[in-house]
Amino acid sequence: MKLDLFDAESQEKIKSVAPRPVAELESKLSVGKRRERQGDSSYMKNQTITATMRIVNESRDADFVNGKVTVFIIGRQTARYSDRSADYGKILSKQEFRATAHPGDEFEYECKAVVTSYDSDRDSSNIGGWEYYGYAFIIQNEDGSIHTAETSIGNLQTEIDEDPGHAAKILALAEGALVEKDLERR
Repeated sequence: MKLDLFDAESQEKIKSVAPRPVAELESKLSVGKRRERQGDSSYMKNQTITATMRIVNESRDADFVNGKVTVFIIGRQTARYSDRSADYGKILSKQEFRATAHPGDEFEYECKAVVTSYDSDRDSSNIGGWEYYGYAFIIQNEDGSIHTAETSIGNLQTEIDEDPGHAAKILALAEGALVEKDLERR
């Protein structure tokens, strides 16, 4: 039925309960990593991690307006090579920004670079540090509902897909937080 067949008050009620079209987004996070020696050390490395978020609205008629994007860069403790109890991660960076992409449009955002340091020896002499482990990003609609949650970390994507509440737990993590492999707080 056409909406204009109803009086103005009824039209407003119908609009308020009618399902809203959701934008069909194609999202991708590209990560770059560059390592270099720390001074004259043969084992200590500095690592610079860069990330670029790209969102394409593939919808024909649904806008994605004022969405919130949160990007997490996660490091893994290299001391795990010398101490099995040191196998955990850290949120090296949590960056949030707003995104808008109208139908057919593209949005791109370059995150601030993250610099970390770690011992590159994979043996019992490892003194630790944070090496890039993976990323996670969560895209929220303007109303705060989660549109997309993706990660590059092993089976974590399956956990997120099976339990939508897991993405909300990840959103609550702060930069610098220590985490397990499933991004649960340590």
